[in-house]
Amino acid sequence: MGGWVKRGLPFVAVGLTWALLNRLAGLFEFMPGVSFFFPAAAVTAVGAAWVGPWGALAVWMGNFLFPWGAAVGPVRTGLFGLPEVLFYLVMVAALKQAEGQSQHKLVRVVGQGVVLGTLASASVGTLLLALLPPPSLEGLPIRLPLAFVSWWFSDLTAACTLGLAGIVLVRPQAVLALEEQAHFRTWQRPRVWAPVLFGAMGAALVVGLLTSMAHAKPHWFALLFLPALAVAAFRGGTGAALVTNGLIAALHLLLVVGFDRSQVQRVTVELGTAYGYVLVFTAMAWLLGSQAAANRSLLRQVRQQSLALEEALEQIVLLLAQALEAKERGSRGHAQRVAELSVKVGESLGLSYDELKVLRRAALLHDVGKVAVGEAVLNQPVELEPEGRDFLRKQLAQGVASLRRVELLGDVMAVVEAVNERWDGKTTGDYPGRLGLSGEAIPLAARIIAAVRAYDAMTHPKPWRPARTREEAVAELWRCSGSQFDPQVVRALTEILGQRWDVEADRLAG
Repeated sequence: MGGWVKRGLPFVAVGLTWALLNRLAGLFEFMPGVSFFFPAAAVTAVGAAWVGPWGALAVWMGNFLFPWGAAVGPVRTGLFGLPEVLFYLVMVAALKQAEGQSQHKLVRVVGQGVVLGTLASASVGTLLLALLPPPSLEGLPIRLPLAFVSWWFSDLTAACTLGLAGIVLVRPQAVLALEEQAHFRTWQRPRVWAPVLFGAMGAALVVGLLTSMAHAKPHWFALLFLPALAVAAFRGGTGAALVTNGLIAALHLLLVVGFDRSQVQRVTVELGTAYGYVLVFTAMAWLLGSQAAANRSLLRQVRQQSLALEEALEQIVLLLAQALEAKERGSRGHAQRVAELSVKVGESLGLSYDELKVLRRAALLHDVGKVAVGEAVLNQPVELEPEGRDFLRKQLAQGVASLRRVELLGDVMAVVEAVNERWDGKTTGDYPGRLGLSGEAIPLAARIIAAVRAYDAMTHPKPWRPARTREEAVAELWRCSGSQFDPQVVRALTEILGQRWDVEADRLAG
């Protein structure tokens, strides 16, 4: 029983809505029995997507509830309901074929369903008009070409505007690709679509006021609807654009009718303008939605390429760090320890995600200048004399400068270059700065690495000296705080080592 109700309610809804909108076509009448916009055609398109083939019977039966135009008497009503049934069945076939596709669904539905379906309906309907002219036109010549064009375009404009909007709402998978469906679902949240709705309604109000004040036609002000259409397209894709276009078309046509119904008597000018605006807006909804989809695709590609570049850069940094460790005996694990502890200090000091990435890479490469230094110098069993240290500093600076020219490592090498700077700015003594930077002029990442590197070096042995205890290393950092190291960094490092003294410090220093 529940299944019949579930299937029957849409059937009844399609029939009743089609009947009501069929009668509403009288508002758009420009000659006896002929309208320039046939709203019920939108229900034909939506019913084909919502109910399926059996909905054609609902459309045909709806024609009997509120007949209009040439449908006078049961026989004529039944016959003049057949063109719309034909359109319905063509739409069903087009929707079925389109749903099996992954892309270009909308092209097939519009091309094979809406255009061909309305064309077939107009052809059969014009033939019926020729054979069974409406009583209101008895004794008057029927201009069949005009009847054909008006029938076709009255169905076409309704199906392209209200009809496509309805299909998107009841069965989006019939006309939208998977990505577009997902994008449309996000747009369906009230806080996303509400501004578009208010924008379209506001534009309609402004158009109405301007039309009344200027005694002009609503056509001239229709461009005021474009912002709402563009916002919908770029925020919700093709689906949102088509739904918004349906609302805009309804508002625009109601303004046209409400302005002066006698205006539509000038068929060649007024109808052409009305059709033009409505169909152009539909095309723009389609194009803007497609452009928004293309932009999203391009942005996704850029993000993928950016991630690939990030991964490649990460691999380069890790390989350089490993190569340096292999070159200098006794430095195994030094770069990784410095990088890990530096990031912890950076987090405690409030560095952003991007800043932490640069900090980590700079910490891994803080000794990269050693690439220009021979292994014999790096692996001497005794501490270098002052002249040897000066020579080593020059070699290290040359190595850093050579990598400074690598554009991908620009931000990282800017930090590495400043790691040896002193907080007090001194450029003489046992541990002089090279650039003469001082205080906060030194990048924070470089100040962090300087303190962490010193701590790690002190707590690990060298061929010419044993390792200091953790307490001794921390005491030395505080002794040099304010001269060689940034006091804020030393404080943060000390707190982190204290928080993880029993668990983390062994692993970091081990």
